Amino acid sequence: MDFSKWQGMDPHLLVGLINTELRNQSESLDDLVKTHDISEEALIEKLQAAGYDYREEQKQFRPTITPRPFTVCTTGASNS
Repeated sequence: MDFSKWQGMDPHLLVGLINTELRNQSESLDDLVKTHDISEEALIEKLQAAGYDYREEQKQFRPTITPRPFTVCTTGASNS
């Protein structure tokens, strides 16, 4: 795959292409960025800005997990 124009790609498309490359062709993220002459820092920043974090144990970018605030539904509750 040619990643020469990765910086202009939609990050949601890019993450799929990067994850596919990581799964099928690269030993690690370091291997991928060296093979394709990509700035690892710039790639991580672009994908983090779109809501993805690199998970080394899974060897892929995954959606960032954001804790959701706990809310209590009181609709229809009765205090009697």
